[in-house]
Amino acid sequence: MEHTETFATGPTNLGYCDILQHDIDTGDTFPIKQTPCCPPLAVRQAEDEIINEMLASGVIEPSESPWASHVCLVQKKDCTYRFCVDYRRVNAVSKRDAFPIPDIHDACIIYEGLSHLRFDVWLLAACHDRRCQRTFCILYTAGLFQFIRMPFGLAGVPASFYRLMSIVFKHHLDDIIVFARTPQELLQHLRIVLNRL
Repeated sequence: MEHTETFATGPTNLGYCDILQHDIDTGDTFPIKQTPCCPPLAVRQAEDEIINEMLASGVIEPSESPWASHVCLVQKKDCTYRFCVDYRRVNAVSKRDAFPIPDIHDACIIYEGLSHLRFDVWLLAACHDRRCQRTFCILYTAGLFQFIRMPFGLAGVPASFYRLMSIVFKHHLDDIIVFARTPQELLQHLRIVLNRL
């Protein structure tokens, strides 16, 4: 079957793209170190499972960085947890990328109900020299970890994602929204998109 490698088969089956590396420029800021939060007992098992999954996926690695942001797990509607790193203090001293980002609210209204590419920043490379600033601390897993891939929550990540999309699809599409007048044209347009991905 054509293009089967384009689609993930599970949560640890991540692609990887190093065409562009997300950089965090904090200038000569002294390293920011936050104390890890103490999660409730009920959350600790979920935290361990998420950490182990990210390690197995190659998203994070152990760290010896002088930087450390704390983690907060947020319970979703389906009772699973979203892993959030509080990068607010790092973001406050980071230089921002000025690449234009489309208004997501407009897109949601216009294309409501249509399928779209998941905004998955873990597919993207992060600048190797700045890994120390992407560090987070976990109290009960006994660890300091850093993201190898581009994490959620950092200033400039959406701009880097859209900059990458503009590089990948430079002369083909403005966004990954595929329209066509005929079924044959749709297949042709989909083939272009999947080849680029």
